[in-house]
Amino acid sequence: MKTFERITRSIMVMALVFSATVMVAKAGADKTTVVDGIGTYQSKAGWSVKYDADLIEVNEFDDGVGFVYTGECAGTCMVVITNTPDKKAEYVRDDIAASWGSDNVEKYEAPLYADGAEVNAYWAYLGASEGDDGLYETAIAVEHNNGVILCECIDHMSGNEMMDMQVCDTLSMIIDSIAFN
Repeated sequence: MKTFERITRSIMVMALVFSATVMVAKAGADKTTVVDGIGTYQSKAGWSVKYDADLIEVNEFDDGVGFVYTGECAGTCMVVITNTPDKKAEYVRDDIAASWGSDNVEKYEAPLYADGAEVNAYWAYLGASEGDDGLYETAIAVEHNNGVILCECIDHMSGNEMMDMQVCDTLSMIIDSIAFN
């Protein structure tokens, strides 16, 4: 995929997250708590994650939530978790992979370790191309409660190992902490 198209897609996802932002404190919203700098987000869709509240901004929208990295990074870095009812995980993964518009997408089935348990998941990965802007995309689709929870991770890597590692560790914490109720 051409750099411009990947950047455009990343901007569109970011715009969706920010333009549809809803205050977490509104009535009936999912629950967010912070203790000692670690946030816990509990979704009404039956999942929860932990995040570094000092480096992540939480933005809710109609069918999901965005966890946006606010520290120093090369571009947009975030995890977007959405709930798609009445679908199969493999098809949701295939749809997101197709939207990336690249023949270099790796698709596979592998476990996701959620709350100490192994959960069947469908993965898609698209790394940065040579001469690209450092955009990496990963999607993980898991069937849950008669639908699919899709975790989409968008990273812009700079080549600065310390900065990139901080971004990766912070976003990985979200994915690694997912628990299904």
